[in-house]
Amino acid sequence: MIYRLTSTDEFRIDYTAVTDKSTPVNLTHHSLFNLKGEGNGSVESHRLCIAAGYYTPVDSVWIPTGELAPVAGTPFDFRSPVAVGEQLKHSDAQLEQCRGFDHNFVLDRKTSDELEWVASLYEPSNGRYMEIWTTEPGIQNNTERQLTKQRKKWERIWAVWSIGIRNATFPGFTQSVCISFYNIESGRVLSSGLYLSVWCKIVSSK
Repeated sequence: MIYRLTSTDEFRIDYTAVTDKSTPVNLTHHSLFNLKGEGNGSVESHRLCIAAGYYTPVDSVWIPTGELAPVAGTPFDFRSPVAVGEQLKHSDAQLEQCRGFDHNFVLDRKTSDELEWVASLYEPSNGRYMEIWTTEPGIQNNTERQLTKQRKKWERIWAVWSIGIRNATFPGFTQSVCISFYNIESGRVLSSGLYLSVWCKIVSSK
């Protein structure tokens, strides 16, 4: 893995893998983001957009079942920018099971392996905006609620302090023939990439 910070405010990750035997490989990263800045509140006001018409539901231990479920009419529909907190308010078995989102989204790609825009994240309070470009077919949206404090024995407070947006091929390929993955033959080089483009516009204070 090679990490780069470019002169145009892009955070770029390039992945390369080569094996000496046929090997299944799923290259990804595990970055977490809060466009408000650390210690400045949850990401529930972040407006997330993902170019994905389907997602992969998970079982009781959070392994994809192999089903490709449509996002239309569900809290998983991020095809237009929407606040993460608004989607988390919905009653949904998948959200309850994972305490929020921890799911792979099937990207609506125009090409099979070219770098494409696939998602964006925006925080209205300060104007920070991030675009995600990738060569991969899927994105893992990880915004599960975390236990932050307990004021009384029976009262728990949950919040979402960060959002993980991880590009990859679909997870759980060993559990289901429906899930795609890369299988590297001996000596073949596998390459993939991710660009995170971040900028901030001026927001006037009142």
